[in-house]
Amino acid sequence: MGGYGPGYGMGPGMMGGYGPGYGMGPGMMGGYGPGHGMRPQGMFNGYPGNVENGLAALKAELGITAEQDSAWQAFTKNAERQNENRQAWFARMHEARGTGSLPERLAQQTEFMKQRQAEMEANAAALKDLYAALTPEQKAIADQRFGGFGPGYGMGYGRGYRGGPGGRFR
Repeated sequence: MGGYGPGYGMGPGMMGGYGPGYGMGPGMMGGYGPGHGMRPQGMFNGYPGNVENGLAALKAELGITAEQDSAWQAFTKNAERQNENRQAWFARMHEARGTGSLPERLAQQTEFMKQRQAEMEANAAALKDLYAALTPEQKAIADQRFGGFGPGYGMGYGRGYRGGPGGRFR
């Protein structure tokens, strides 16, 4: 399962279409190209092993100390759990794609959005705890790296869809 370029939002949408702006589907986790925002896949490319590698690189970049390690571990555990949950959900959606009625597909999307809200709340709590443990210098790095959000946030079009490098509709 994967998207084919920028503007994927959250995937192929209720009607199963592909391309820019189609709404709710695989772009969120498995799309290729710009448009990932600051989700773990945006930060770590969404390939197996890259979340762990990306988190290790981020830990080194931030210079996490022993005193900060418990907040860091909670943050990474949350990011990894979110990645696993979303991969499992998209596998189920991929299997179910094209089956069921429109109301059934919409109900699946609604359930996903409820799960995403719970993940976003967990992300906010984990990021808040980590951020509180950081030094001002580390906070500056985190602010730049996360763009003010954390893993799992930033749905919608990414850089390059409109007006950015390689963007459409110039």
